[in-house]
This record gives sequence, C-alpha cells and structure tokens, in this order.
Amino acid sequence: MRWPPSIGIGIVCGLVGAVLAGLTAEVATKAQGVSNFEGGRAYLVVFIFVPLGFLVGLVVGAAMARSSGATGFAGVVRLQGLALLATAGIVGVVGGIGYFSADTPPTIDGSNLELELEVRIPEDRPLPEDLKAGGFQGSLHATDKDNNFIQFQFDSVTKRDGYVTIPGTAGLYSHSLNRTILVGTEFMASQVFDLPLASNPTPKDEAWTEWMRSKRRADGKPSAAEETVELRYRVRKSAEQ
Repeated sequence: MRWPPSIGIGIVCGLVGAVLAGLTAEVATKAQGVSNFEGGRAYLVVFIFVPLGFLVGLVVGAAMARSSGATGFAGVVRLQGLALLATAGIVGVVGGIGYFSADTPPTIDGSNLELELEVRIPEDRPLPEDLKAGGFQGSLHATDKDNNFIQFQFDSVTKRDGYVTIPGTAGLYSHSLNRTILVGTEFMASQVFDLPLASNPTPKDEAWTEWMRSKRRADGKPSAAEETVELRYRVRKSAEQ
C-alpha cells in the first residue's frame, strides 16, 4: 500500500492508541502508587503515556499498511481492524505489566491488615507531659513508596510495671521483608526496630510478639542505656476495608 493511505491508517491507530494508553496508564500508575501530588500522575499520563500510545499506534498502523497488499474498500477496512487490534494488544500488554507488577497490600482471609503496636518507655526517663504536643511520633517503613506515620492513641497512654505504654496502629500496604519502625521525639535520635515479620503475614502473626528492645538510633549510633525503648506488635485485620 502506498504511503498516504498507510499514514492515514496509522493516524487512526494512533488516536485509538492514545486513548487506550491514557486509560491503562491511569490504572497502572495508580496501582504502582505514583503520587498525584499537584497533579503529578495526571501530567505523567497526559504528557508521556498518551503521546507514546499515539506513536505506537501510528508506527504499527503505518507499518502494517505499508507492508500489506490490501486493495479495495473491504481490504482496507479489514487491514484497519487488524492494525487496531495490534495496537490495542501492545498497549494492553504494556499496561497489564505495569498493573500486575504493582505490589498489593497483604491480606488474611481476604481482609486488609494493619499493625497494632505498643511502645513502652521507662517512667524514670524524661518525657513530655503531653506526648503529642511534645512531638512524639513514629513511622513504619516498608519500601521507598510505603513509608507511613504511626497513628498513636495518646488518650490511651497507660503507666504500668514501671513503664509508660503508648498504643498505636499502622497500615500494612505492601509486601516487604524489611519493615522498620522508628519512634521518638526527634528524627535523628529516633529508636529503630527491625521487625521480623513475614512479607505476607499469616494468622499466627495475630498474636502479640515478645517485647523487643531498640539497639540503634536513626543516626546509626547504638542506643544508650538511658534511651531504652521497647516495642511489641501484632497483626490484625483492618476495620477499614
């Protein structure tokens, strides 16, 4: 087929490819956890994936038409249909890889999970009277894309057995073998806990662990005796499904 009609078929495939690329990219980038802060994900879809979808469709359609010996109206329509199928297939495969390669939250019996935890600090250690106002906070780091603040229940803080015990929860949003918790009032002096939790928790993880002691700080220094902080946790099914 000559170049002018070949390019025409390519343009039709390009337009369809652009639409399909926009739709699949929106789903795939959302699954991959791409942030939409200040429209970041939307810009990525519109200015990167949509033009790529058009380019793929244009090249596929024009190449198939140029190498085809189709003649007559019926032949051109059939060729256009095959080129559209090829374009949709390529866009679909790429989008599918992006979607299915994304990490998903671990579950137990189909339920999303969260970490219930307790942090305890010796009563004789200086602490702010109001822990929340004093900046006491924590975070659960699983992956570069999964680093979330711990929600402490400061109104449920108790004093028992010589310790101030602070309960909290944190969502489990990805599979990871390297989950780490940081707690403290200052980031660099925060106490670090490496959690021996499987990437995909099981019902046995719903039992409380033994108390574990922090051995290092966020700045890499070993924890001093007077900085002793302990933590225990268990996995539970999230109330938010």
